[in-house]
Order: sequence, then C-alpha cells, then structure tokens
Amino acid sequence: DWNRIREAARVGGEQHTRWAVDFFAFRRSLFPSLPPFAFGRPAYDNFLLRSAVRRGVAVVDVSHVVTAAHQDHRYAHVNAHHATADLSPEEQAWEAAMRKEGRERDAWEKMASREIDANRDLAGPEVKLGTVDHATWVALPCSYHDAG
Repeated sequence: DWNRIREAARVGGEQHTRWAVDFFAFRRSLFPSLPPFAFGRPAYDNFLLRSAVRRGVAVVDVSHVVTAAHQDHRYAHVNAHHATADLSPEEQAWEAAMRKEGRERDAWEKMASREIDANRDLAGPEVKLGTVDHATWVALPCSYHDAG
C-alpha cells in the first residue's frame, strides 16, 4: 500500500542526485517533437528541463513536497568507466577539484552504453544546464495551524 511505500522511502530512502529528474508534467505542445532519446537513460530529462527553461516556461522543483519512490534496479546495461584519457583538460581539472573536496563525479557521468552515449550526443554540450538547480520555482511545504 502507498503509505508503507512512502514511509519506507522516508525512513530508508535517499534522495537521488540533482541530475536525475524522474517525472514531468507539461503540455504536449511544449515539445511537439523530440530527438529520438532512449527514455529512462541519462540526459533526456536534463534536455527537457534545459529546453523548458530556455523557452521561459516555469520549471518547478517539487522535491521538497513530493515523495517520489523510484524502484531500485541494477545497471547491468551500462559500464562504469574511470579512464581519464578521454576527458578534456577542463574535465580532468574539475574531477581533481572534486576529489580534493572529497566528492566524486555524479554516478550518471560514469555510466557508458550506446544508449547513454547517444542520449548525451542528442542532448548537446549543455546537458549539465538541465538539473533541478535550474528550476525557476521551488515548491516548499507549508504548515497548517488550526488556531482554535
């Protein structure tokens, strides 16, 4: 039942990286055509957010008020790659700075597969400009207090 799932998510779940956007609500006319993304793989969601923001459409981050339970699953369809030879000098410098702070690259940046690589190509070089950090609005919880 939904209450058990919500409580399990609240108690034992963890919020995913800002790069992962799992649900959308928009008018069909906002995206009359889309590149042939592999939906459910990295980069398509970031493309949608970035495109909406560029068009001046309100993008609302509801992560503070919505409990979204994403089914945990394996990633056997992707390979994690750690080679730095294919990284640009800027990316290598960014990675070094992240390590210095004790942080790592986001998990999706380590994933590689034909579908993921194709999605990144379709999304374009500014794919990182489509995260919840770029939302134009943030929904916050409000409390109701009955005064009497």
